[in-house]
Amino acid sequence: MEEMLALVRPFVRPGTALGADTPLLSSGLVSSLDFAGVILAVEKRFRVAIDIQDVGADNFDTPAQMLAYVQRLCHP
Repeated sequence: MEEMLALVRPFVRPGTALGADTPLLSSGLVSSLDFAGVILAVEKRFRVAIDIQDVGADNFDTPAQMLAYVQRLCHP
């Protein structure tokens, strides 16, 4: 989880408390433009290809959801 938080942290407002269940999209902590950077960082770090159809609040609202999604890709 710490690795995912470290990837996301540069894209949220400085000084924002960030945890596994912090809502990023639904709260507006990460703008849609910055969120594209989050997706690219996750793809690069974990060497996965994220299907744009999977990007949304169901899989990517919190760092925990993002980590679970990546784990599903890596270990189907």
